[in-house]
Amino acid sequence: MATFDYDQGSKGRRWLLPEVVVDVDLYKELPEQDPEQTLDEAGARARGATSTNDPVWILGDGVPPCRMTPGPFLLLREVGGGGPRYERVVRVLDGACPKEGRSERAVAFQEANPPSRCHLHSQRRMEELPPPDGIIPPKPCEPPGCEYKKLVRGGSVGRSTVLEITATWLHPTEEHECSWAHDDFYGIFVQSTPGTRFVKLNDVWELFGVLADDRGLRAVIGDSMWIMSFVPIGPSGQPEKVLQVRTQPAHDEEQVWNSLAPYCGP
Repeated sequence: MATFDYDQGSKGRRWLLPEVVVDVDLYKELPEQDPEQTLDEAGARARGATSTNDPVWILGDGVPPCRMTPGPFLLLREVGGGGPRYERVVRVLDGACPKEGRSERAVAFQEANPPSRCHLHSQRRMEELPPPDGIIPPKPCEPPGCEYKKLVRGGSVGRSTVLEITATWLHPTEEHECSWAHDDFYGIFVQSTPGTRFVKLNDVWELFGVLADDRGLRAVIGDSMWIMSFVPIGPSGQPEKVLQVRTQPAHDEEQVWNSLAPYCGP
């Protein structure tokens, strides 16, 4: 992945390639340090950087990929703000890449040749479909003691279907809505070809989109809690081991909220 971040020096924006995030002890006294420091390659590799010098191609939905050149390594520090402190090693990407068709956390490939066969389809542009029967478990729910809510995102891409389904059974009372009990169902489900069963993906939240080529669905992408998750779809249509890229640690109070109940968190 690549991120479109603020440049602390020029106050502009720039594309960065995340390499590694290192948590720092919240209670450890640290000397005053520059929040941005240039690293030589040896220092970056020692901290876990793995990128090569091949071009980086930033994908967009409905737009050609941008060719970017890997530049210098940076060590960025985040301190205070009530959350955990951390350091992250990133690499500046040199070149022009319009924001149009791309989010601030974008899918990127690093390889010599452009990914001409692979196309990104964001969940917002997928053809919407209703959830198939049998995925959401039936539960009795009669008003006024129960309210049933449902949200379906995603849809079809070619012959494949990818759905993110959230369902909530909410039990209102006269108390404040933050105290209302609720039951929730959540999952991202994949059907590689028509007629095959839907498979639930593990360790993926908030559907970002999918990658597909002339062979069909190649990967499902989630983006939540500072983690972008990639689930490759194998030749048999079955999901393979998830790959994750993290851009910063989550604060202790931050949690994935897979519910349609009133949110009363921070």
